[in-house]
Amino acid sequence: MQKYIDLMRIDLLTMNGDKNSMRSMLLLMFVGSIAGEIFISPIFGFIGMLMVGGMIVVTWYQSQSKCHTAKLFGLLPVSRKDIVTARFILFIGLFLAMSIVMYAFMELSLALGIHKEITGDLQAVLDKMGSDIGFASACRLGFFVFFDFGMLLVASSLKGYFTNPTAFESAAGLGTATSKMSAKGALTAIVILLTAIVLSLYFSGILYLGTAGAVIMQLFTQLFTAGGGIMFGLVMITLAGFSAYYNYLCTVIAYEDADI
Repeated sequence: MQKYIDLMRIDLLTMNGDKNSMRSMLLLMFVGSIAGEIFISPIFGFIGMLMVGGMIVVTWYQSQSKCHTAKLFGLLPVSRKDIVTARFILFIGLFLAMSIVMYAFMELSLALGIHKEITGDLQAVLDKMGSDIGFASACRLGFFVFFDFGMLLVASSLKGYFTNPTAFESAAGLGTATSKMSAKGALTAIVILLTAIVLSLYFSGILYLGTAGAVIMQLFTQLFTAGGGIMFGLVMITLAGFSAYYNYLCTVIAYEDADI
């Protein structure tokens, strides 16, 4: 366990050691998302999930590239698996900690209702759409969905860094190479977009899916509303955990066989 702590400490020192790093931007986005949750709308937490998930690994990588600390790990008496494990624990742990803070402030925002003075009561919008989901449940639903996306961004970023550094550098916008979205990535984006459109049209009453479709959507609605959205949150957290673990295993296997 001590070797993992030491490896994580090196990465933390790397993130804090570069004066011109993206760390300040990451913290500003994090604080800005919390302020937005309280004073504008709880849904600002959704944006925070994506920004933190997408930037946390990139922030570290930028500092590592400037400080050239990658060479240090080649001199340490640790295995490649140890390096992968420590880095996954560190960045997923940081993402979880920041997610817990944003979720706590979202619940605080829902309890205080300060945002209603600025944006109005969005529950009326949901009622007009004919939705059976309350505003608080909808916020929890959205938060956990974006939490899954954020966790996927963290895990896939780490996997990309270890297995295909050139593509990772290009995707992070820190390299000179250019790359196009893969067919798998494009298909995933299309499926997510179509799913969001179908759900929006259904809950607004514009789209009628027939008896079978209505039954399926009703089951999903029951899942969304069970326990005020908490049950759905537990399902999404479980999926996020499996996704992160899958990316971790793939990374360990690929990095062990990679030529450095």
